[in-house]
Amino acid sequence: MTLSEYIGALESANPKDEEVFHKLLNEGMTLMLLTDEDCARMFDVSRPSVTRWRNASTKPHALVRKLVFAELKSRAMVLTAHSA
Repeated sequence: MTLSEYIGALESANPKDEEVFHKLLNEGMTLMLLTDEDCARMFDVSRPSVTRWRNASTKPHALVRKLVFAELKSRAMVLTAHSA
């Protein structure tokens, strides 16, 4: 998946879909070379929380998932603009 495709996937994703959250979080972290620590700082949560989200052990509330998607989309768009 490219960053542009990833942005499209985030735009069409339903934050209430817990399985989609897990997949898009992992895909975004891989594409953008983000660590759990990077994401913890971005989302203002603990690193263990991000680890649990990535492993699908727990998932944040749907409203938080929406904010996470927005932050990942924003970062992906910045990276896309820098690579153009």
